[in-house]
Amino acid sequence: MTKQRYLKMFCCCTAAMVTLTSHLSAEPWKFGIMGDTQWKSNTDGENPNTVAVGIIKQVNKEFITQNVKFVVQVGDLVDKYSSSAFDTRAEAADELLNAGIGFFPLRGNHESSLDAANYFSFVFPQTYGNVNVFGATNFQSPSSVPGCLSYSFDYNNTRIVMLDQFTRKDNSGLNANNNLVDQQDWINATLSGRNDGTHAFVFTHKNLIGQNHADMLFGSNPASNINAQNSFFKALYSNGVRYCFGGHDHIHHRSIVSSPDNSCYVNQIICASNSYKFYTPLIPTNDARYNMPQRELPVEQELYTVGYYIVTVDGPKVSVDFYSSLNSCGSSWESTVDCDLTSTPRLSFVKRETFGYSLNGKKFVVNPGEELTIVADTCKIINSQKTQFAIISGTNMTSNKLYDGRTTVQDINTGWETRSDIDIAAGVESDLLTLWGMRDAIGSKKCDTYVLSMSYDTSISGPLSIYSKDSIGNWRRTVNSNNGSSVSHFVIGSYREQFGLGTYGIDPATHTVWAVVDHDGDFAIIQSTDGDQDGDNDIDNDDIQIVASLKNKPASVRPSADLDNDGKITILNVRKLSLIRTVQ
Repeated sequence: MTKQRYLKMFCCCTAAMVTLTSHLSAEPWKFGIMGDTQWKSNTDGENPNTVAVGIIKQVNKEFITQNVKFVVQVGDLVDKYSSSAFDTRAEAADELLNAGIGFFPLRGNHESSLDAANYFSFVFPQTYGNVNVFGATNFQSPSSVPGCLSYSFDYNNTRIVMLDQFTRKDNSGLNANNNLVDQQDWINATLSGRNDGTHAFVFTHKNLIGQNHADMLFGSNPASNINAQNSFFKALYSNGVRYCFGGHDHIHHRSIVSSPDNSCYVNQIICASNSYKFYTPLIPTNDARYNMPQRELPVEQELYTVGYYIVTVDGPKVSVDFYSSLNSCGSSWESTVDCDLTSTPRLSFVKRETFGYSLNGKKFVVNPGEELTIVADTCKIINSQKTQFAIISGTNMTSNKLYDGRTTVQDINTGWETRSDIDIAAGVESDLLTLWGMRDAIGSKKCDTYVLSMSYDTSISGPLSIYSKDSIGNWRRTVNSNNGSSVSHFVIGSYREQFGLGTYGIDPATHTVWAVVDHDGDFAIIQSTDGDQDGDNDIDNDDIQIVASLKNKPASVRPSADLDNDGKITILNVRKLSLIRTVQ
């Protein structure tokens, strides 16, 4: 163990911790999340003391490359607890500490004992906030749980809440099924006591509703401790917690879980394995076995892969990128294979999906077959353009089935930011919309085809189009980012049902801009040169005359002059072009 970890080992953990200087920044920042790290027999010499050091090192490298500020682990640090095993897990985190990255662990059921409780804060002194915190502040712990086994801290505009449900340092709490009951007041106070406009994430080891394990955060199955569950869900929901992360199941799984009384809900993310083993979901599900009515809406799932998570916090917006690698037992993403690893696989991580939310946006749950037209929002940020957004056509045709036979729903979220000086210089004429949750399936960027509409200020004239930011932050026409077609066609007028993917336009009558797309991401209205016929970047009499000269010709002669996309050039196209002229 490094000397650095021992520097503060004799400090005691109390319910009221010192609050360090606030670490606030207007810039986006990241933190990482990793799953369980058990290992069985050290046959390859890379994984001593039942710790998956070989996998940990590869995941550490990813976190360092991603420039995260800290990493959270959701428990099961080792397979068989011993002080040597905890030492090994702590030493495996030294790569992060040496890179200036915090590491904040949580216990799991594989280290649930009294001995593990007493050694935990000794070997991980950062949990009480006095060493290796790297900018994290305001460490707190419930008085009912001595030793900072449950704890919280702040980083920038975010509060992290880590919940331990296992045997405590004083040998109390022997029943893991009840160990959150006396923490409820602290949980609620910790979540409610943060500043307005900040985020909170809750981390546990066991799940709200597991996919393989029936035992969960409050008992032996999802129907246990109903009153305590209702109180817990209410604390999260009423205090704006969107995501509760857990481990235990070694499956990447996202779902929306409702409280037993159906008054509250939270998004559950079960973290992918960083271990030698993987689990298979039960059939029927734990939700079906124990809950009536059922309480879980599945959103996405991936089995038998090794994965990690990058959470990007950008003011009110949060985006979570899930990266995973095949576990070396299978050769394709379409047919991942369950196995127990006996040697460390060489991992090759790829981004599999992105999901997120914004404090200034809305959430929509869309079932298969339902219309996407329920998705609409308006930017209400002070000094914004008050841009209105709506999906004006489209259906959720996605019907992904999980291993257990359930069909997934789409969890669609919106978010906003105002245009910056840089965006204004780029010709942005609206607020910036972010849209998450439209994608068809994990590993795909493609969405169901839909029509996105955004409003613009009535004082603005000239051609306008919806643009999207690409992966390196450059704006490009949003139809050029489509996955199913490279075809694009500009229209002046309202959207019509016969318009296909890649059609986009401006409707001066309603002061809206629309596009037929099959992707999500960032969107904004930008001044364009659409409709320009002679390449001088203006819409003037010369352009109008060019279109007029082609009257009654087929659109194939000059596709850009067919401004209503009806296959021919008519006097109506001349009139339409005059509506967006930039030079009189």
